[in-house]
Amino acid sequence: MNGIIIRFFPKGTDFNTIRAEEIKRVEDWINNRPMKVLGFKTPYEKYLELTQFS
Repeated sequence: MNGIIIRFFPKGTDFNTIRAEEIKRVEDWINNRPMKVLGFKTPYEKYLELTQFS
């Protein structure tokens, strides 16, 4: 994940100068990106799967 975050916010970025909307946009992009380690589900899909009670 660090490598992905660095694409948007290079090392040394002052997060005090970044708007919350920009951080939220990157957060949403990451959480809706399919990942091989999750069986090509998105982190959001996996979260829903794990938190639903039967």
